[in-house]
Amino acid sequence: MTSPTHDAVVQYFLLVIANAQDAQEKQENTKKLWSWVLGTGLESQRKNGTKSKYIADITVHNLFNNPLIFFEFAYGQSRKDALAKTTTRLADNPKLLGACVISILESPKYETPDRNSTKDDALFMPSWIEVVEGSPELGPINYRGFRWVGSITCSLDVHLRGKHQPRTKTIVSLFYA
Repeated sequence: MTSPTHDAVVQYFLLVIANAQDAQEKQENTKKLWSWVLGTGLESQRKNGTKSKYIADITVHNLFNNPLIFFEFAYGQSRKDALAKTTTRLADNPKLLGACVISILESPKYETPDRNSTKDDALFMPSWIEVVEGSPELGPINYRGFRWVGSITCSLDVHLRGKHQPRTKTIVSLFYA
């Protein structure tokens, strides 16, 4: 089961890809060449005809509902596990052109406190706004002994069909003390 944060990240990137799709479809010379459909949580067939156990976060399909490219977001799972799934999925489905793994690692990962909340934990909106405005743009935010947003590393792995190693590039790395 995915976390609410994972689902929010998937929905954000789905919107980004949908906007790219809309922009591409507005170009007259590419509309007929690049017709595609976006999907989330879709199963696909393996080369032996059985359904895949793996369900990608976002899939780009052609008009015949064949998956071409899929996106996997590694937020709750490790980047290594997401890449292993990608390799297996590409091997099981020869029609796939490629895959993108977007890995977001926050350290330390935010967790719910190990204690029960008290009336002293109440969030006072004016104080919260003041703390947020006084924090760096991308965090961390420290409020009443709690910390949101640690160091963040975001990696994009592009795995093309027929290539045994992904092309990896760290695109964002933010470190805060």
